[in-house]
Amino acid sequence: MLSYKRLRGEKGEFALKELDKFLSDEYMMNLIKSFGKWKEGLLNYINKH
Repeated sequence: MLSYKRLRGEKGEFALKELDKFLSDEYMMNLIKSFGKWKEGLLNYINKH
């Protein structure tokens, strides 16, 4: 992560904060929930046909 920050320079700090926000628990839960719904729909579709 240090090399990443050095690579990004001033924007590195901001990018790390954005990444942290992006990977927050709430985001991950929403992603998992929506993926679960999608998978369920796909399985139902496969079973019907």
